[in-house]
Amino acid sequence: MRYPLKKKYVALAAVGFVLGWILSDNVIVGLALFAFLLTPAWWDNYLRYAKDNPQRLWFKRKLYGWGWTPVTWQGWLAVLAYAGLVISSVSF
Repeated sequence: MRYPLKKKYVALAAVGFVLGWILSDNVIVGLALFAFLLTPAWWDNYLRYAKDNPQRLWFKRKLYGWGWTPVTWQGWLAVLAYAGLVISSVSF
């Protein structure tokens, strides 16, 4: 099942990218503004994708890019536990 981004979000983000780049004279600012303005579209798609989980998988393949993403509280708990182990194992 496909979850396309809504065209109005993409158009708004593209305008934000151009304005951010022109006004700040920095492409990084434009890209940051682009990502920020697309967040509602990505979040909406993520929620629809996560709810479409009849097998109750902890992780599902990502909508954009490679890999897997947590879609249940158990998956998020596993990610947080792993991050906690990595951070606690770093010695300063």
